Amino acid sequence: MRSASPALAILLLIVLAPLSAQAASVPPAPDEDGVWVIDAANVLSSSQFDSLNTLCNDLYLETGRPIVVLTIESFGDYGWYQNGEEEYAIFAFDEYGIMDDAGQDKAILVFMSEQDRRFWTELGGGYAGENRDAYVQSVFDNDVKPLLGDDLWYEGLLAAVNGMEPVLKGEDFNWISWMWMGALPILLVMVLSVAAFQVKRAHTPHLKAWGDAAPSAFRDTAAINRAIISNIAVSKEDGLTERQVERLNKWEGVIGDEMGDPMVNTFRKLDKILGGSDFDMSLEKYQAEMENVRNAKKLEQAFGESKGRLTSLAIMISVVTFLILYSLGISLWHNWNYNIFDAILYVVNTFWYIEDTALVGCCCGLPLVLLVGTYIWTNDAYRTAGVSRPEDDLDEEMQLVEG
Repeated sequence: MRSASPALAILLLIVLAPLSAQAASVPPAPDEDGVWVIDAANVLSSSQFDSLNTLCNDLYLETGRPIVVLTIESFGDYGWYQNGEEEYAIFAFDEYGIMDDAGQDKAILVFMSEQDRRFWTELGGGYAGENRDAYVQSVFDNDVKPLLGDDLWYEGLLAAVNGMEPVLKGEDFNWISWMWMGALPILLVMVLSVAAFQVKRAHTPHLKAWGDAAPSAFRDTAAINRAIISNIAVSKEDGLTERQVERLNKWEGVIGDEMGDPMVNTFRKLDKILGGSDFDMSLEKYQAEMENVRNAKKLEQAFGESKGRLTSLAIMISVVTFLILYSLGISLWHNWNYNIFDAILYVVNTFWYIEDTALVGCCCGLPLVLLVGTYIWTNDAYRTAGVSRPEDDLDEEMQLVEG
């Protein structure tokens, strides 16, 4: 016989679902006008209630936009079992029919469940599209949460209402203040840029000196390398093939990737023949070339130090510029009066929320800015030096001489 249990379960769900929805409720609304605090949890003393309600009423009289404070002991007392604080706050907002005088749905509900230790600030639909979420969250994180965490109910609710005052008054964003505060860090970037070019000018002699010395140094090193290899090839030609000897005699003296596999294999064969032993050869006739190369090495070292300082400076300026411009963008997006520290703190606080646009933009944008900035400055250093082949390394070319 087929069991009727599944059908019975479905029937019970259909019957009980409306009952559970009907069971959800909110505390009774105040009977008197001018009462904006509904303290069903009884967490406020009489004086605290009056003080908080006076603040809410004053804000309403000034703006025509109500802010209602609702406290309950627990969700279970009002038949709320399935969803969280945000959904209940929306439910209560609609149940009370909170609306501003202009009918723009610009009202606010501050909600707290004491035993569940849940808090939510719900803004009316009139604030949709104004990017208020980040500001509301910052008020909770910085002003409300520390107080509620210590069971300072009145202080926490008061901080929440005070934090929403700029939203009610429409003072969320001030273009003049934003531009003034933004002008200061932008001025800092300009000062850093001027300083960077002054530093670059100071290092230009080191860059140009290496650029002037590099061509002759590489030519002299190549000439010495050719002489060394020619002497080795002559003395060890018995162990080499005719083709290998010919290849060594035609070698231009440049060590690097351009040697090609046949030449590399020939050098390996030559090294095997030598067996790691030293090869004595007088370089007295190349003293002038050797002196030129040694001087060039010093200039190359000075060039490297100057390039390193300029690169570090480029990285610093790139980071500062990016943080300033990016924080300006964040403050504009979230309707904040600009504060670079608040903007950076916002990115840090949202670090674990990878979907947040601030974090994604920072993680993608900053490395790109560093890469581009460093590339431009580094190549500018080589361009200033006039070095056509920055990948050349004089130490690498002198391996035969010093080895």
